[in-house]
Amino acid sequence: MRKSILLLLILSLFSGTAVWAQNSLFDLETDTLCVGQALKIKPTAMHASSYYWGFCSGYLENIPTITDRGNTYGFNNTKSIEVGRDASGNYFGFAVNDATEFLRFNFGSSLSNTPTVDNFGALDSSVSASPNSMYLYQDNGNWYLFIVGGRAAGGGAPAIPSTLSRIDFGTSLANRPNGVNLGNLGGALSDPRGVWVAKDGEFYYGFAINNQNDKLVRFNFGKNISNTPTNEVVTPIGNPNWGNPTDMTPVYENGFWYAFLVSENNYGTRLYFGNMLNNTPAVSSTSIGGNFNQTRLRKPVALNIIKDCGRYYAYVLNSNNDSLLRYSFTTLQSSWSFNKAYIGGLNNGADISRVIRDRDSLIILAVNQANDALISYVFPQCQNASIQSSDKAQPPTPKYDKPGVYNIYLAINEGLPNMQFDCKQVEVIKIPPINLSADTLICQGDTLNILARTQFATNYLFSPNYNISDTQGINIKAWPKLPTTYTIRIPFANGCEVDTTLKIDVSRVKSDAGPDRTIADGSSTVIGGPNTYTGRPFTYRWFPTDFMDNPFSLTPTVKPIKDMTYYLETSNTDGCTDIDTVNVKTICNGFNLPNAFAPDNERGVTKRFGILNTDKLTILNYFRIYDRWGKEVFSTTDATQQWDGTVNGSPAPFGVYVWVADGFCASGERINKQGNVTLIR
Repeated sequence: MRKSILLLLILSLFSGTAVWAQNSLFDLETDTLCVGQALKIKPTAMHASSYYWGFCSGYLENIPTITDRGNTYGFNNTKSIEVGRDASGNYFGFAVNDATEFLRFNFGSSLSNTPTVDNFGALDSSVSASPNSMYLYQDNGNWYLFIVGGRAAGGGAPAIPSTLSRIDFGTSLANRPNGVNLGNLGGALSDPRGVWVAKDGEFYYGFAINNQNDKLVRFNFGKNISNTPTNEVVTPIGNPNWGNPTDMTPVYENGFWYAFLVSENNYGTRLYFGNMLNNTPAVSSTSIGGNFNQTRLRKPVALNIIKDCGRYYAYVLNSNNDSLLRYSFTTLQSSWSFNKAYIGGLNNGADISRVIRDRDSLIILAVNQANDALISYVFPQCQNASIQSSDKAQPPTPKYDKPGVYNIYLAINEGLPNMQFDCKQVEVIKIPPINLSADTLICQGDTLNILARTQFATNYLFSPNYNISDTQGINIKAWPKLPTTYTIRIPFANGCEVDTTLKIDVSRVKSDAGPDRTIADGSSTVIGGPNTYTGRPFTYRWFPTDFMDNPFSLTPTVKPIKDMTYYLETSNTDGCTDIDTVNVKTICNGFNLPNAFAPDNERGVTKRFGILNTDKLTILNYFRIYDRWGKEVFSTTDATQQWDGTVNGSPAPFGVYVWVADGFCASGERINKQGNVTLIR
């Protein structure tokens, strides 16, 4: 069998002052949500080498799906199975057969795939004969697999020497491995089980437990995991008599090391190393769970431990009755409580893998000796989160579409010795009934009274703070000038918080009657400005229509004989209107001329350009028009003569022309004036 800290999924942070007080890797803004409410998460573990968030993760207290995946994988009296995922994201499984065969399974990106199988045999005699246990370990980007094997004589079969071997993969588990058989250094191994390796400070240590003589063996690799280790038998404080131990698994938490083991006499035992693996461990004063173990354990052969949402779970594989047991406990020093026995699929089960995360499903793989079948226990993820997972340090905010209890997981430094996990649960409840104004359309300038009512709400919070009477409360008015979506956040006393929206579309219409102006007696002017909204949805009306050529034009010509105020009313198909005014004042100031003319008479303006108030003049000394290059295009001393927009009989081009005039009013006052006119074509 095998277990590894790398694959335990139970490494968590604890505070430095209280050994058993957990220091969470993240905090939830609330543990109660409404359906559709965003869950805000604040990570407290920063600068990790990797992050994996699961927002709808499988839950170990749910009932798993047990599947017999067949016996086509090359198993043959297999005693150990191991699984890992390398940097490629692919999952690899490993197994060792009693006939000293080393197997690798490539599952690809998901453990639900059917794997390809590589049988490396004894790998040039490097695999320990009659292998019993494996441990997968990653160090500085390189992968190693440690194997212990050997068998005592019995049942007519000869003894097989016990050894420790190491398989090297380099940086990828897909590489062809190389192996070395390290032998039985010092002769300490005797049918070893439950091998594991860990780095403690600068030094690497390994451990195995002998099935034959109940001895705990420690390997010291020094400062390099590839070194040939020295072996020593360690007698724990308490001088235990385990009774043929079968598996062992380590736990490292808050700077302290533990190991747990099970044995053929149906007991579980805890070892406490303190803060250094080089210490002599102490045996727990009583077996884990006391006599309760003996009522459930039936020759256990495999053990695994995981921490899930604040509780520890231990999985024990019984070989005598083919059951997988689940125990739970609150601290590493408390007794185990039996929770569940999973029956099905097993047939003389030999080993279980660690609890493996495949995306957000939790999976345990088991291997049978009797029929060489692969069995999977799948605790599936839910499908109710808007976001299933994330690899960002600061996670997004998932929402849930159905009431229930959901697990939020964070794994940091995955695949590394300092890998840590945390889990929290959030309860999602139904949205309370809310009476809210429907999305609506208003005319620009109008005000809407917003209705928002529900029971048990503690407040109503509005954003953005744009043309709104208040940002909180129940009697809210809004008068946006542009289409605006207001977010209404409604908190409840139980922590549920509803974020809803009210969309107010604004039907916009704009009238621009143009700037106020003063014109001379007898002259005309084109009114209407450039900012009036135009297009099919809009209609236009000028009033009053006195002295106006076309009251439905955007730019009518007016020739008032007195001061006038004109109104432009612009309407759209939504029934919204806007009115703008222009004041036209008439005075006698000498020469009155239009500011535009159209010789082709296509735009509703005058066709010729000339002096309009000729009856006010007695003498015209000159009236000249120049193009933009200063060339004279028209000249006269006859006030009644007007320019037809031609030069030497040819049409003058579109543009702005300058005019100058000099003469005398009827009053005898001499007047001199210049200006410009736009010739429109």
